Amino acid sequence: MTEPHIEWTTLDRWQTVNLVGFKQPGLIRFLLDGEVVFIAYAASPETGVGARIGAYRRCGAGKDLVERRIARHRDDLDLQFCFLDQPRDRIRALRDQLVKRDKPAWNTPNGYRGRI
Repeated sequence: MTEPHIEWTTLDRWQTVNLVGFKQPGLIRFLLDGEVVFIAYAASPETGVGARIGAYRRCGAGKDLVERRIARHRDDLDLQFCFLDQPRDRIRALRDQLVKRDKPAWNTPNGYRGRI
């Protein structure tokens, strides 16, 4: 697999913006102070990136470590996304490749978000 080149789009006010038109699969990443801290994917064409962003908006005090970090830093995080017209396994593989390349602090080494 070749090194991915992704055209990222910043979603201003991701915490509250209307997500009409976001029912497409793709990748999401969070940046804190300009550094990529987490990369995720949304592979379902039925719910897409919008549903994943909606889930991150609702993050709270659950068991998921990444969700707790997102909740704690919500106002300081920038969110970027890209839509991908790719099959689910290709989107997941791209996410894994980006995690391996960028080593975001909130992704665990094996690519799984992890539960505590």
